Amino acid sequence: MYWSSFLHFYQPPTQKKYWIDRITAECYRRLVGVFLENPSARVTININTLLFEFWEEYGHEDIINGLHELLERGQIELTGSAKYHPLLPKISEEEMKRQIMLNEKTGKKYFGELYSPRGFFPPEMAYNRKVAKTAAEMGYEWIIAEEYSFNQTLGEVDYSKIY
Repeated sequence: MYWSSFLHFYQPPTQKKYWIDRITAECYRRLVGVFLENPSARVTININTLLFEFWEEYGHEDIINGLHELLERGQIELTGSAKYHPLLPKISEEEMKRQIMLNEKTGKKYFGELYSPRGFFPPEMAYNRKVAKTAAEMGYEWIIAEEYSFNQTLGEVDYSKIY
């Protein structure tokens, strides 16, 4: 059996400072600390890059620095996404690409070449062929999706392979 850990860090663009501070203290800081204390631990994380901006604005640079160290150590893999968390199947392909590029630009601002996601997380895991096609065209090698997005008319999901 293969086991892969995947975490999703997200706060909406309208989130208040109080909640960013509280969730960062209760969740994000603790998780980053656990990984820093356990060098053999590995995880894939989606963090919409808007959260990096919140952390910088609200004085949580320690989280950004911790993630930087984890990227340098090769302990975490960050995924690409859409910066403001839109439901990608519901927007135009042009806007989808813009959102993804905004996310990439912000990720590079904070982590430089260490920010080089191979995988893609569609917000809310909202998936269709247009999302998959766009992610592939933009250079992503894999996309996370729920098994419900598998076309059931093709038969049962074969859990021994990666789609």
